[in-house]
Amino acid sequence: MTLKLVFIDYFCKNNIMDIPKSTVKEPLNFLQWVFNPNNFECYRYNYLSGFEVQPDVEIDYKNGTVSYWNCVGDGNNAPVYYEEKIDFKTKIPKLLNRELNVFTQNLKSALNEIAFSNNLPTQFLLHLNRIISDIEHNDSIRYLLLAVIFYCFTNVLYAQEVRLLFAGDAMQHQKQIDNAYRNGEYDYSSYFRYLKNEIAKADLAIVNLEGPLGGKPYKGYPQFSMPDAFAIALKDAGFSVFLTANNHAADCYSRGINRTIDVLDSLGITHTGTFKNASEREMNYPLIMEKNAIRIAFLNYTYDTNGINPSAPCIVNLIDTILIKEDIQKAQRMSPDILIAVMHWGQEYKLNPNTSQEQLAQFLIAQGVDLIIGSHPHVVEPSQIITDSVNNSKHLVVYSLGNFVSGMSAANTDGGQMISVTLKKTWGKAQIASCGYYLLYTQQKIAGNKIDFTLIPVTMAEKSGMTEQDTHSIKLDDITYGTMMRFANDARNLFGQKNVEVNEFRFPDEKLHDNDFLKFLPIKFAY
Repeated sequence: MTLKLVFIDYFCKNNIMDIPKSTVKEPLNFLQWVFNPNNFECYRYNYLSGFEVQPDVEIDYKNGTVSYWNCVGDGNNAPVYYEEKIDFKTKIPKLLNRELNVFTQNLKSALNEIAFSNNLPTQFLLHLNRIISDIEHNDSIRYLLLAVIFYCFTNVLYAQEVRLLFAGDAMQHQKQIDNAYRNGEYDYSSYFRYLKNEIAKADLAIVNLEGPLGGKPYKGYPQFSMPDAFAIALKDAGFSVFLTANNHAADCYSRGINRTIDVLDSLGITHTGTFKNASEREMNYPLIMEKNAIRIAFLNYTYDTNGINPSAPCIVNLIDTILIKEDIQKAQRMSPDILIAVMHWGQEYKLNPNTSQEQLAQFLIAQGVDLIIGSHPHVVEPSQIITDSVNNSKHLVVYSLGNFVSGMSAANTDGGQMISVTLKKTWGKAQIASCGYYLLYTQQKIAGNKIDFTLIPVTMAEKSGMTEQDTHSIKLDDITYGTMMRFANDARNLFGQKNVEVNEFRFPDEKLHDNDFLKFLPIKFAY
């Protein structure tokens, strides 16, 4: 792989572009950077004369060489530029020795700071200027070090990144099943229409399938058997991973467990948490997925199956610290970048985690789990980023996502949260780059002789700061709006007191992409 790059020559006394000194205030004031997406090469461009130059430095990683344009001239005659090639694998140690080790360590620290900074352009230029200031008078070392700088910087610039989206309990109460049945089939088209675009932005969208696809007759609480069409609707909405270890997993006994696995497999849906037998669990668990060169291990457990024990050889993953520790060790042997445990735990209808949840979370973190995502209470509970005091690694604990969609209407059960987590991998290590929550409310709206269930992103419907012309706004009747805002206010008050480094995101997500800062930097890259 060859990297071609152009950088501003801060030090060349005989400037190749011969720009009047009065215009040279800051490099970005007199240089524009032109990136050609067709051939992925980049050139320095002078807007005064339109003069182009070839890439200043070409780094050939495969052969371990650096080619750059050097200059000779006495300031009176026109400078002469020639191409020079250096074998940096052998030359760097000979040229720099101890100084190189200090330099690279400082550089890695600086770049790691840059990678997770909210002020990327300023941070980068500050560190770059500081690093090169001591070597500006030695052309050979300067060019060589700048090549190394950009070689290192590409590890940050082109850091692998994955966005995960977690949704809570996806349920089918009898009221939902009855109202979904229309014209001889089950229609869920109203459910996710406001969410699809946001779900589609995630690299992996994960949902808790709260109940089996047990076949007809379809039924709701207390022993669910959900229509296959509901799983299809979740898939069509953008969910790519279904979690099946929950207290309703065995509602249709072993037959329901097996049928759920068969249906999900037939639909091409990735799933984990329940298994037909021990050999399938051994082969497929922990679930390993790789996206954008980030390798993720998923674990999934439930506290119980409502007293229904599935007949052997079926398996539902139950919370057992001895078993969990063995599974984590197995996962770690598979070399994941990130380890995620999704736990069906806690006490129903309680807005705060209990002692058991907190202790289990600490156990999981101690075993090396990076993200802990909870469900089951049917109401939201707080989320926290916990930073390890020894190695500064970050762990996310979401005690309860609450309901994703259900037929429940008791206080705080008619809404839930989706958690968005962005993972970034630099220098071979992945960690949490950002994290936030979206509040959702389940609207039940009469449509003819049926009721439409629709998930409403709260920030798209609340009136504060909205105008009638806002294309993102959703208009609700006064009763529905009041009920939604009671849920939202309760959740925000709770999170305002208890959340740690997990803040609210708005719908739709209009945040800038991390790489948007590149337009401010005096460099362009091409592979």
